Amino acid sequence: MKNPFTNKEKYIGLLIYIIFIVLPIIGTLAQEIGLFDFSFGTRQFLLLKNSLKLAVAVTIINLVLGFLAALYISNSKHLKGWNRYFFVITIPIPFYIYALSWIYILQILSIFQPSIIQYSISGFWACVFVEVMAYLPITVLFLLLGIENLDTDKLRMAVIYRNDNFAVWKVILPSLCPYGLAVAGLICTFSMTEFSVPSMFQYNTYVLDIFSVYSRTGSAIKAYAQCIPLFIVLVVPVHWLVSNLRSFSSKKNIRTKYCLKITGWTKILSFCAFFLLVIQVAFPIITLGTTMGGIKNFFASFALITEEFKTSFWMSVFSAVICVLISYYPAKFLSEERFGLAGFIFYAIAIPGTIQAMGLLKLVNSFGWTGLEHSTLMTSLGCALKSAPIIVLLLYASMLRVDKKALEIAEILSIRYIDYFRIKFDMLLPSILLGMVLSFFFAFAEEGIPLILMAPGKETVTVKIYNYLHYGASEYVSAFSIIVVLFIIAIEIILFCFVKTFKRSRIK
Repeated sequence: MKNPFTNKEKYIGLLIYIIFIVLPIIGTLAQEIGLFDFSFGTRQFLLLKNSLKLAVAVTIINLVLGFLAALYISNSKHLKGWNRYFFVITIPIPFYIYALSWIYILQILSIFQPSIIQYSISGFWACVFVEVMAYLPITVLFLLLGIENLDTDKLRMAVIYRNDNFAVWKVILPSLCPYGLAVAGLICTFSMTEFSVPSMFQYNTYVLDIFSVYSRTGSAIKAYAQCIPLFIVLVVPVHWLVSNLRSFSSKKNIRTKYCLKITGWTKILSFCAFFLLVIQVAFPIITLGTTMGGIKNFFASFALITEEFKTSFWMSVFSAVICVLISYYPAKFLSEERFGLAGFIFYAIAIPGTIQAMGLLKLVNSFGWTGLEHSTLMTSLGCALKSAPIIVLLLYASMLRVDKKALEIAEILSIRYIDYFRIKFDMLLPSILLGMVLSFFFAFAEEGIPLILMAPGKETVTVKIYNYLHYGASEYVSAFSIIVVLFIIAIEIILFCFVKTFKRSRIK
């Protein structure tokens, strides 16, 4: 049987992805080529320095805390099976909700000490703390997967010749370098391009300046031009991310889990990091639940946000479908070591989503596509532009783990194309489903892109929260945020139940 996925189809799929990614800037260049203006003075240098300082601090602290927390979880006798991944439930929670939960902590503390209400949480360290807490589950997940893929024989040998703490620092830590570099590249890129957290804590960053350039001039090409220094800075982090994802292709160690008996400062520090992870999971719900004004206000807020929820839901669904459809073939090319695509991956992941949204708006206006501009699909396209490179890398990592021998046997023995397709789809279904869910959450939590692309009367949940926050209606903002958190948790529970049912059906 001939492989149904021909080179022609792969190249067509790859071309569609490239066109989708670069079309906004091409359309902008065609419309505003004479307006190209790049300026990088002392002010821009200082703002880029602010962004880099924030990203480096967040990345380093995350790696330290993430390693210690992952170490504690991997050696805990009480966290087994799915329970050890409890922290992933907060990964899709929007960053602005973390920021709000820490901003409102002053309101709670003022109950006991009224003078505290005069203070405010703002500046560099506030951004560092909130971003560390928001990205910590991602870091722990990457490093925990790395620990679980370790060869336990090395750990046993290190324990025999020295001790358990020696195995931690001389065996586990060096072995996690590829995983650490991959997650460091991801977090650094996220932090450098993050819009909501710095704006809420009044910390001036380079991305906020790019957004202000567009607000002042209305020129998308000038905003694109200002991204050039950002590209240069992000070359190294994105290279870490893409090049080290191959570490995830190693198969999980099927031997019995080996728990180290760590002692001393290693045990104390790992427990503290784990405790911080637990706080990160519980704190947003506790804080926002305390400040939402009671159960009556919760139901009243739900009635106020119903239409925005419908808009956000369908916008996110369309974005997820578009994102996964265009990401499959680029991921396949990367898995076949066609690294010529890496440049487009870098461009798409390094450019802020709000800038792509500006270019998309200019493109649609230049062609007079008013029907698209006044629909929810416009915002879906903008969110898919931002999510696509992450989903490509996710599918790429999953394709590296596909059993190629099973596919070769299926290709030889199958007499119909549909048989081959079913086998491959069955192997990739969990990753495809995860990609759709992640892109759904990315779109649902997006703040900057809907502000630029949303159609009249098509306000999203995030924009609703953003507007109420500036009106000073903190009780409604807390209630809206709690509704979002509960909705995200409900989706995750449904996904978890589906995956468990799917695995059971495969076993039968």
